[in-house]
Amino acid sequence: MVLITFCVVLAFGGALWEVYEYISDTVLGTDLTKGYADAVGDMTATAGGSAAGGLWLVAWAHRQWGTIRSAQVEPPVASSPTAGTAREPSGRP
Repeated sequence: MVLITFCVVLAFGGALWEVYEYISDTVLGTDLTKGYADAVGDMTATAGGSAAGGLWLVAWAHRQWGTIRSAQVEPPVASSPTAGTAREPSGRP
């Protein structure tokens, strides 16, 4: 789960930010892109954030924190054809 989160966020988040910087520089005339070191720094920050997010998701799943929605919804009670009828003792404790 950590690896998947890491890869998805790194691929999309970092790439989209670099595209935004490029478009902003060419269309709006800003000076967001400072060079190779800036791009590497941005990608490193994205990698750190995505790894932290992946670890958080693992902790969430491991501790089974759930959601508000899952806490409010109770599973339906299964009805059985023998509900409410007396059963013969099986002789087992």
